[in-house]
Amino acid sequence: MVAFDEQLHPVSVNLGLLDHCYPDATAFYASKCSPPCPAPPMPYCPAGPAIFQGTDFEDSIGAGGATGWLQTVVPVEPSGDLRMRFAIWDTGDAALDSTVLIDRLRWSATPATVTTTPSPL
Repeated sequence: MVAFDEQLHPVSVNLGLLDHCYPDATAFYASKCSPPCPAPPMPYCPAGPAIFQGTDFEDSIGAGGATGWLQTVVPVEPSGDLRMRFAIWDTGDAALDSTVLIDRLRWSATPATVTTTPSPL
């Protein structure tokens, strides 16, 4: 896995980049956060639910959450084989309601280190 936040959490409700959710969901996300976690109510979901407007997730039961757009950079060995696996898992309840959107997959010859950062639209 290469998508981690600055505290090395993988993409999950513990992710420091999970900043979009419904106001009623902040207590839920705060209860799932593993230490070190900031005290509620903020900074849980500081961007609110606006990102869901115009999607099928705007009528969520109030527990929806999202990261917004992220940009991940990963170095690879020149002239070597590259294998990519895209995976998603949804555990903890019976609602299989997770979605991933991959866009603008690009190759670059620029040296890089592994990073995941918020990206503007």
